[in-house]
Amino acid sequence: MPYYAYTAIGRDGKSLEGREYADNRTALEGRVKSRRLVLVKCQEVRRRIISAGLTTRFVGQLARLVSSGVIIERSLQIIGEDTEETAITQLAGQLRQSIKRGLTLSQAFAEAGQFDPLLVPLVRAGEASGQLPQILLSLQHYFERQQKLRGDIAASLAYPAILLFAAVLSLIGLGIYVIPIFRDLFADRLSALPATTRLLFTISDLLTHYGQYVLTVLVVTVAGLYLAHGRTPAVRRSIDRIALETPWLGNFIAKAQSANILSVLGVLLSNGVALALALELALATARNSVIRAGLEETLIGVRKGRRLVAALDSVPKFPKLGKRLLAVGDETGDLGGMSTNAAEILRDEIQARLKAAVSLLEPAIILFMGATVGFVVISMLLGVYSLSSLQ
Repeated sequence: MPYYAYTAIGRDGKSLEGREYADNRTALEGRVKSRRLVLVKCQEVRRRIISAGLTTRFVGQLARLVSSGVIIERSLQIIGEDTEETAITQLAGQLRQSIKRGLTLSQAFAEAGQFDPLLVPLVRAGEASGQLPQILLSLQHYFERQQKLRGDIAASLAYPAILLFAAVLSLIGLGIYVIPIFRDLFADRLSALPATTRLLFTISDLLTHYGQYVLTVLVVTVAGLYLAHGRTPAVRRSIDRIALETPWLGNFIAKAQSANILSVLGVLLSNGVALALALELALATARNSVIRAGLEETLIGVRKGRRLVAALDSVPKFPKLGKRLLAVGDETGDLGGMSTNAAEILRDEIQARLKAAVSLLEPAIILFMGATVGFVVISMLLGVYSLSSLQ
């Protein structure tokens, strides 16, 4: 999501400068307007992207030191001097220099690079409320849970992805290098061969003569869709809507996005952030534009006085379990804690479903590969047998 530096004017005529994530200028203008400000100018800020892993490790070290009573500047000095990882040392040094220039920690983070969208606003809230140590600890737990979830998903999909890649390469190798040898043997009697054998020869000819063009078209198409998804809102909404409506995949995306949203709400609400502001910050974690649009409608509804659970009807495929636990939290006054519980339950369900899908995917790929190779071998043997019969 783009990050904008903007200037706005309030009702008292005073100008205000700020930085914020938004899909585009129109979305930024709407957010600024909701705070009774008028957007004067804005410019997208290009910054280096700080990886999720680096953010998790750095915030973990900083949280432990600050929560132990060490001041920010000294904590950054300790991290920079005692850490062997070069990236963390450089980041700590950059933040420390910004602190020495009089910037707050949140301003130093915003200047240093593009972190997780939740980091800067939540650190700013901690500075304003005097609860920065507690905020950093909450961020540490949040980032660690997110990192673990990403790691579990990557580990679950690694073997099937390698297996599928090897299977595709093997089939392409058969089509380009092996099958043409048999085709040369049967060159003068192709019309007498079985239909399956002729089909294999046709596919082999297509791969041999047009394979590079097909590959080029596929690469260009995928790259074009990726760029359009990132830069064209209409294309992004269409792709995200198709993904959300796809069987199984749509439910998986909805639950994963809902778990992120609930996790962010849990961290924010548990640290005293108002519900409307918490929802506004949670918008940055919604990667699917359709779900983000629904969450924006939820935010509007909450600002108008609607209950959170009722307003969440605007978010497509939001899990019923999440709504039920949020309703309980709303009744008991522990909305933050129930949001965290709902996020953890959804994460466990996502991991269980992913493992079940992977356990079915691996034998499916092996069976497909075996069936394809068997089809090639049988077709070749049928071709040889048919020619032997004719002779």
